[in-house]
Amino acid sequence: MARNRQNLNIIYISDRMRETLRPIASCALTAVVAPMGYGKTTAVRWFLAEQAKAGAVVLQASIYSDNRSIFWKSVQKAFAAAGLTVLEGYDCPADASGAALLLEDLCAALGGKTPYYLFLDDFHLLGDERVAQFLCRLAYRLPENVHLIVASRNRFLPGEQVVRLGRRLHRIEADGLRLNREELLAYTHRCGVEITAAQGQRVTVYEMFRGGDHLHVRTVLRPERGAVIRLVQVQVMDEHAVLRSEVSAHCPEGSSVELYRLLPGRGDTYADDRLTLADGASLKAAMGYLGRKQQVIDLNLAVDHVGRNTRSDIDVSGALSDSAKKVFRGTIDFKNGSAGSTGSEQETVLLLGDDVVNKTVPLILCAEENVVGNHGATIGELDDETLFYFESRGISRAQAENILARASIERFARTVDDEALRAQILQTLEEELNDDV
Repeated sequence: MARNRQNLNIIYISDRMRETLRPIASCALTAVVAPMGYGKTTAVRWFLAEQAKAGAVVLQASIYSDNRSIFWKSVQKAFAAAGLTVLEGYDCPADASGAALLLEDLCAALGGKTPYYLFLDDFHLLGDERVAQFLCRLAYRLPENVHLIVASRNRFLPGEQVVRLGRRLHRIEADGLRLNREELLAYTHRCGVEITAAQGQRVTVYEMFRGGDHLHVRTVLRPERGAVIRLVQVQVMDEHAVLRSEVSAHCPEGSSVELYRLLPGRGDTYADDRLTLADGASLKAAMGYLGRKQQVIDLNLAVDHVGRNTRSDIDVSGALSDSAKKVFRGTIDFKNGSAGSTGSEQETVLLLGDDVVNKTVPLILCAEENVVGNHGATIGELDDETLFYFESRGISRAQAENILARASIERFARTVDDEALRAQILQTLEEELNDDV
């Protein structure tokens, strides 16, 4: 049975983006200018694919170096691939007369009813200003059926050329490519990440969440019999961002899932995880968090023991300061048929502020005999005796809280069995926290 594989890398073109791209079909020159990572190439290629379906001829040339000769060969290759011979025998024009002759031949060869799109990608790698001047001259002369698209990380058109081109020029910049809040929510809600592990295979996946707005990500784990999937999630969102993370898994016979989640104290986090354990399957979940300022941390983890001799171990450790709010709901559900299974959940919380709010809600449900379930919570604060100990050694209250907060989350890192992975988590923690908790 075929599976609908979820993938964050699928192309998502919002309605607003479609409207941004639409003028390409009516303009001689489109300049797409934005930093790396904004999806310039992806957006343009999507648009060109749609035009190709309607019968347009698409020519694409990528620039790899600051070398006009190499650039010209890539353009000639793109024309040849489309069955166009107009550039055969032409060298890259080096002067005005050569450029004028080439312009005449290009316009004569491409003119007609068939739409032509020429896409030059990574134009910022080509520093020769003469090429940009030639493209502007070309844009003045191009027939209405021919459209030139240039993607670059840097602005390459002089101001006077922008004015002169007028309506023949369409500009797309970072604001036109960036997903807004509604688009980002729509994208991440319809997409997700699917992680599979073949029978007996061990797979480790490291997910890093960054951003300054809202992000909703679903991660589906699919281990086969006897396989192990280790998932590490690290949130380094901006202070006012919101992350909604969902992890789900059905663990078949003898398989195992290890879930590690690190929240170093930025943005609000809402996590909703649900895992099902078949015969002999196991779960190890460890979460470490720092709650600071007005941050909200809401963690929900539910484990359904449906098979015999299953095991779940849940360990959560964190610290709360300022007026942070945290809720942890841990549910271990021993279903009928789960005889011989064990489950445990433990949370350690350090309270470092008078205005913090902590809620620990462990729940163990049992519909089967011969199972073992236990839970516990240790909640403490910086007492006067401990504070006096630090101050007597020249350590201020703020520094003491910093030390204890780090210790609480480093405890989480020590639960990671893999040495290299543990070192990576500690490095991330150090980079994010520096000396400020």
